[in-house]
Amino acid sequence: MVPPQAAPPDRTFPARRLTVPTLVLGFFTVAGTWGAHRFQSDERSFGLGTLVLVLAVVACLPLAARRPHIAAPLAVALTLGYLALGFAHGPILFAAGVVIALATATGRPPVAYASAAAYAVGFVVIAALQDGAPTWSAAGAALAFGGLPVLVGLLLRTWRDRAMARRALRAAEERTSLADERLRLARELHDVLAHSLSAIAVQAGVAAHLLDRDPDLARRALLDIRTQSTESLDEVRSLIGILRADGDADAGARAPGADLDAIPTLVERTRAGGIAVDLVLTVPDGVAVADAVSRAAYRVVQEGLTNVRRHSAARAARVRVTGDTAGLTISVHDGGPPAAGESSPGSSAGWGLRGMRERVEQLGGTVEAGPDSDGGFTVRVRLPYAAAREGTS
Repeated sequence: MVPPQAAPPDRTFPARRLTVPTLVLGFFTVAGTWGAHRFQSDERSFGLGTLVLVLAVVACLPLAARRPHIAAPLAVALTLGYLALGFAHGPILFAAGVVIALATATGRPPVAYASAAAYAVGFVVIAALQDGAPTWSAAGAALAFGGLPVLVGLLLRTWRDRAMARRALRAAEERTSLADERLRLARELHDVLAHSLSAIAVQAGVAAHLLDRDPDLARRALLDIRTQSTESLDEVRSLIGILRADGDADAGARAPGADLDAIPTLVERTRAGGIAVDLVLTVPDGVAVADAVSRAAYRVVQEGLTNVRRHSAARAARVRVTGDTAGLTISVHDGGPPAAGESSPGSSAGWGLRGMRERVEQLGGTVEAGPDSDGGFTVRVRLPYAAAREGTS
């Protein structure tokens, strides 16, 4: 399907914005034309016909706001008719120029150019017929009355186009920012909820299985469910509270405890859910790990363990978080095939690995995820100590 083409920009002015300019132009045009007739005694006297012609030209100004292709030729025709009838030269010549300028700025330029050319040529011809021969002064006046309005209109048109382009750019940036915010919020909610809900589901299954055979173990599983759900609820409340407070792009990841120091607690909860986790967590002393990187490391481990629980038949996992001179290396490995009816995490269309990759790449890191030769699945992440874009995790 061919995408629809963007509509051309609307350069027309709202007619109501021209009410005051039209009244001002009308007043000075009528007053100036009346004065010109008083001081040019050899011209026709100022009467009702003169007033009608002058007001008709002025009325073309608001018409040019919506119908510039009509207003410009009409103003030129009325002005040339005014001159041909022998009325005194005056502000009406300027009024027609204002209409041409507005038509150039808002309408189709060829119509405005043709109107300006007709205005200049008609002015010279009428002057030649009335004076017996064209003069340089008439030619100069024609050039001024026809050319200057076009130049002013083109400048106004360029200024308006740039203003509209700036507004369009701001609107596009706002839409992009809103889309990024929605994506980040979805990623944060996924990270917070996916792990805890999957753990709760496992614990609930354990409790149901042991309820009759071993009530004590079933009770312990239910207590673990209560603890896990309470912690998750607190984390979600903190996330929403921070987002409401300041809308900071990093707010969602600042949930309490979601950093390197909280990884052992995360592993303990996973072990309580029935998965044996072998954890190695070593970060060199004296190394300053950026907050965003620390939080991202936690989320990587969290997502990796969630994938083990949801997608793998293995009941054991290996987690390694180690640091060297350049940054952190994080790996989460399970040694089992996908669980029955489940695809591997890498083939899932969900948010998990996609959100992890977005988070890590924003910080200048890399993600490798895929099946291993032993039939398991490994997620390996490399993160710099200093985030490339601090605050995006």
